[in-house]
Amino acid sequence: MKGRLEAFVTTALLLISLPFSTSGQTVNAGGKKCTPPQATYSPDPPPSHYPLKDSAFVIVNILVDEKGQVREPKVTRTSGSDGFDHDVVTAVQTWRFKSAACDGKFIPAHINVQVNSRVMH
Repeated sequence: MKGRLEAFVTTALLLISLPFSTSGQTVNAGGKKCTPPQATYSPDPPPSHYPLKDSAFVIVNILVDEKGQVREPKVTRTSGSDGFDHDVVTAVQTWRFKSAACDGKFIPAHINVQVNSRVMH
């Protein structure tokens, strides 16, 4: 019986190397009220290179610019499959975000994106 592949996308955010929740606001060291980037468009990678093992994940560090576009994608943890890693980076480059903001001003922010794949039997 062939397994059904599904990708689950989780975003883990880092701003100035400090993790924080995606819900609600955070206050940085300067006392500013800041919000992290929020994905508004995040399609799954194509299933062409999904790993055949039960599950795998890739972590990609990206810069979300002031316009909500993805810049500088870099794999920081590989799935072990070059093809899947490449497909994830390609998909993440198409994502769009509501930009991070501090005191109402949009700012660029680095975030880590974790994309999980799991074979459903």
